[in-house]
Amino acid sequence: MTDTERVTVRLPSDTLTLLQSLVDEGQFSSLSEAVVTAVNDLIGARLTPEDVEEILASPKEDDLLEIDAIMVDGPPAMAGSMEAAIRDYVRQRRGSQ
Repeated sequence: MTDTERVTVRLPSDTLTLLQSLVDEGQFSSLSEAVVTAVNDLIGARLTPEDVEEILASPKEDDLLEIDAIMVDGPPAMAGSMEAAIRDYVRQRRGSQ
């Protein structure tokens, strides 16, 4: 199952009423499902599959912070290995462009 995170969204009362009517009609099982569907439709309309793949493959800020902590606080051999791996990765990326 995909990890999920909670997001709070403020909507105008009329929009919420309209969403609730879709739930009441049985088109969605909950307001949450209706909102998730709307967000997924928006992403599908605005991003190509290639965009989605690239965005999801790029490192997240938390991942970069963890790497930084390893390089600063980890054993010296680990920092050297990380630097070498990063150099190799950058060289490969430059070669594939």
